[in-house]
Amino acid sequence: MRGAFVRLSSVLERYPKEDVKRFLGTFRCSKDTDLEEFLHDKAIMFEDKGRSRTYLLLNDEGDNRILAYFTLALTEITVPEDNSLSNSTVRRMDLSGGKTVGYLIGQLAKDDSVKEHIGHYLMDAATEQLKVSYMQNGGRVMCIDCKEPMIGYYEDEGFVLVEPSPNGKNGLYRLVRLF
Repeated sequence: MRGAFVRLSSVLERYPKEDVKRFLGTFRCSKDTDLEEFLHDKAIMFEDKGRSRTYLLLNDEGDNRILAYFTLALTEITVPEDNSLSNSTVRRMDLSGGKTVGYLIGQLAKDDSVKEHIGHYLMDAATEQLKVSYMQNGGRVMCIDCKEPMIGYYEDEGFVLVEPSPNGKNGLYRLVRLF
């Protein structure tokens, strides 16, 4: 994959916010418009408020278009008693009252113009970034929320389904992976 990851905060430091917003608006993800809308409408606000950090994969062949992106954040992870996790995984999560704090891979998307399968590449980049946080700050759990068709993909990436039904109002399934 030809390109380089750039933190959205770095882009915001160098260019006027309105220019950055227009630039983010060029990203298209017709397979999941929620991912497109996040980048267009929420990424800058979440960055400004410190709720998450977004990393853009920019084309390094002259046009600097956005090839893909991922967003990372901290989140509370609730593990219900009737979970799908192994006992050893639950023990290693070091739960308190069925909860722990972990890292959330909140968004993971590629632009419609990218024909290559780069999901594994994006996941590796997100995981490497989280490993830096883990080594510096602790916290051994990472999680991802996804729609049902993506469960198998994330299981292949080493994540384990927390419970067999979607969580909360958003209808997403939560999967976890430990460092």
